[in-house]
Amino acid sequence: MYIRFTRLARPGQPLAMACALWLGLLGLPQAHAQPTPPLVSYSSALDNYPFANEVEAIDWKTANDTVAKRGGWRAYANEAAAKASTSGGKQ
Repeated sequence: MYIRFTRLARPGQPLAMACALWLGLLGLPQAHAQPTPPLVSYSSALDNYPFANEVEAIDWKTANDTVAKRGGWRAYANEAAAKASTSGGKQ
């Protein structure tokens, strides 16, 4: 194969053209367009989580007085035991 160099050709151009022709003759597969992936929606597990700043804070003295009026920790323990006995031991 004989390539004639002309004055219009730049120094690396004939070599690049010969390589392109040679690769085209080899029949290399053309790059195929990939299908676009489907759109994915994302929702965080924390989207509906009740954060601490959404709960009304009360004074600790008021909270302690409320617990004492309800019977203290024993009242809460009895309430939990009653729920456990009605549900068959499972909470």
